[in-house]
Amino acid sequence: MSTLNDTRTSQTAEEAGPTTLARFLTDIWLPCRRGQLQPTTARRYAWIVENYINPRIGHLTLRNVRTEHLDALYLELLKLWRPRR
Repeated sequence: MSTLNDTRTSQTAEEAGPTTLARFLTDIWLPCRRGQLQPTTARRYAWIVENYINPRIGHLTLRNVRTEHLDALYLELLKLWRPRR
């Protein structure tokens, strides 16, 4: 099973620069979760990250992600998925 410590490199935080949400989700969170998920669920999570989260708020550094960003993301996705009448 993969852990967060397994995915770290020898770079210090200063050398690597600030971690974006996209980098965290793609390089750290998803690989750590894959061993705990069914393959289809892992693929679906990766697809959601790549197609919905990263294009909209993936550029933000982890330190700068706020509830307002998540609320705006949820609202935008709700509008995309809401059936039109």
